[in-house]
Amino acid sequence: MLPAIVTAWICWISPPLRVPANHSSSPPGYAFPMIKDERHAIADRLGARATPEALLVDSEGKLRYRGWVKSRQESPDLQHALDAALEGRPVRRPETKAFGCAIDHN
Repeated sequence: MLPAIVTAWICWISPPLRVPANHSSSPPGYAFPMIKDERHAIADRLGARATPEALLVDSEGKLRYRGWVKSRQESPDLQHALDAALEGRPVRRPETKAFGCAIDHN
């Protein structure tokens, strides 16, 4: 079996992000790089509905998980989804409620 390769990032959509270089805004327990999506291109393509919201897309472009993420301990569903995807198993809870502000797609 080939090793799994995972690419993950935090996508900031609005307002435009001004974060100090030493600021870590990844959920506790995760270390993701940040990208800006000020025009909502990524959020629109993936159907993001709230911020923060975790969206896990597999190597074939299939959305495997969407939902709440605060930390590994407080919202383990993302970790379970990552584990399942990496092991080639179905995600047991592919959707959970994301708690946050609604994304204005206009």
